[in-house]
Amino acid sequence: MASRILIAEDHENIATAVAALLQRHGLATTWAADGVTALSLIARTPPDLLLLDLQLPGVHGVELLKKLRQSPKTRDLPVIITTGVYKGDRYVQAALTLGVQHYLEKPYKASALLAAVQSALGGPAVA
Repeated sequence: MASRILIAEDHENIATAVAALLQRHGLATTWAADGVTALSLIARTPPDLLLLDLQLPGVHGVELLKKLRQSPKTRDLPVIITTGVYKGDRYVQAALTLGVQHYLEKPYKASALLAAVQSALGGPAVA
């Protein structure tokens, strides 16, 4: 069964491009345009991986991540942060303390995203 990835991204063009890339590599994707929708989808059916933009309307990405880490159901959910605003080592370090494995600054290369997804899912290389 394909891994399920939730893309929490408020820019539809970015979400669409990322979803198309991941789907071409056999991954199932769902899109949430804001933090409230993302939390609702995760509460209903936790994905295998969350691609999280930090600057989300409704619930900011950092707050969303903190909520996930407080719940036993989602404490260990793999998260890849994608951001075009919060750049630099101090943000990366803060994300690491919240259990984020990968921190991608926009614009990032498709190969970097695929490598991060492969690593986060702990599976074979995404072809």
